[in-house]
Amino acid sequence: MVFTGRTHAIKRVQFGILSPDEVKAMSVCHIVSDRAFEGGRPVDGGLMDTKLGSIDRDMACTSCGMSSDDCPGHFGHIELAKPMYHLSFMNTVLKTLRCVCHSCSAILGAVPEDTDKSTYAKYQAAIKKKNPSLRLRAVMEIGKSKSSCWSCTADQPKIKRDGLTLAAEYDKASDEHEKKFEMTAMKAHTILKNISDEDCKKLGFDPTFSRPDWMLITVVPVPPPQAPPAPARRARPRPRPPA
Repeated sequence: MVFTGRTHAIKRVQFGILSPDEVKAMSVCHIVSDRAFEGGRPVDGGLMDTKLGSIDRDMACTSCGMSSDDCPGHFGHIELAKPMYHLSFMNTVLKTLRCVCHSCSAILGAVPEDTDKSTYAKYQAAIKKKNPSLRLRAVMEIGKSKSSCWSCTADQPKIKRDGLTLAAEYDKASDEHEKKFEMTAMKAHTILKNISDEDCKKLGFDPTFSRPDWMLITVVPVPPPQAPPAPARRARPRPRPPA
């Protein structure tokens, strides 16, 4: 058989981060219980809720009505009590936090021209970079040296990565803050969430596909019971080299 239909060339592939709202929208069940079974039956709102799909031949899926042989399974979700850092995005979160004010979330380098012409010129050159990664780095290099915000005058800490956490340090302690403290995921999420969509674009993000606050975990997708974790494979012993 020869295909004679019309073909289309792929111009680009768009990658992004699932937002919390998208995870909830594709979910069929909000998981609220750590119990899977009670009295031999799946617990509603548990990890084996029949809305996620059924693996029991005597039970049908309550989402699609199909049997365990035909139901492909459906995703659920868990809403975390507090945000968590995502290991894969830790460095990008750190760079973004160095770019913005920790009080009003304004970009620290976006000073008015009549206030600081040198910083204004550097910032305008930085946001014109086409590569999003280079744009974020360029804006970070301007903002990380600022000790106060041009917009709200709040003091700004220096931030660095400390293993799986972020450590922050002000020049000196005050009544409002300690000199050294841990930048918790909740605090980081609040700062990033308050960044406007316009400023997101200037930092190299496309707010339609990947906002900075989406890089922290607030909602976790729960796979259906039809997709269990793969069994661990035993490592084969390596042959000893000849004596």
